[in-house]
This record gives sequence, structure tokens and C-alpha cells, in this order.
Amino acid sequence: MDNPISFDAISRRGIPLLAVVVLVLSFGLRIAGDFYRKVDSDEPQHMHVAWAWTQGMVQYRDVFDNHTPLFHLLTAPLVAMFGERPDIVPLMRLTMLPIAGGVLVMTWLLCRPLFGKSRSEEHTSELQSH
Repeated sequence: MDNPISFDAISRRGIPLLAVVVLVLSFGLRIAGDFYRKVDSDEPQHMHVAWAWTQGMVQYRDVFDNHTPLFHLLTAPLVAMFGERPDIVPLMRLTMLPIAGGVLVMTWLLCRPLFGKSRSEEHTSELQSH
């Protein structure tokens, strides 16, 4: 008897499905981890500089930071929206999820013409798991 389901058919369907499952689980774990992970020393530093921008201060003139100002300028409206609060770091971590998602989409789009659809999904899910 011929088996209508071949290994190639399973791998063509299974690998993309597995990649999607890994991506969804990784994002879920990342969201949960955003609230339970220790605060890294750079996170309050970034929030302080973003807060300084909301107070009319200028980076390198009024407040020093060793990072370039683009990230702080982009997050300053969010810091102003959330206000001064002790739990701002987990909230700001959540705002980074769309950026992480954008990086994953761009990785998938760049890998697809180079490696094919299934390999690009594998590479993207591998990137997310780190």
C-alpha cells in the first residue's frame, strides 16, 4: 500500500506550524517575563533620559547619557503618557513588543528570498527564542 502522507508533506506543513507555535509561546513568555524580570541597570537610565526630554531638558547639555538620543526621543512621549510611577519599567518593556515584532517580520522578509519560506520561518522563530 502506498502511504498518501510522505515525510516531505509533513515537514512542509509541520515546520511552519511549529515556527508559529514557537513564536506565539515566546511572545507569551516575554510578556510574562516583562513583569517578573529584574530591572537591568540600563532601563532606569533610559527612562531617566526620556523623562528629562519631557521636562524640556536636552541630552548632552542638561543631562548626560552615553547612548544616542533616538531611543530616548522616541520613548519620551510614552514616558510622559505613563507619568512618574514606580512601575514604569515593566510598562515600557511592553511598549518594546511592537519593535521586537517588527524586527521579526523584517528578519522573515529578508530571509525568505535567501533561504525559502520554511527556512525563513525557522530562522525567525530561532531569533525570537533568544
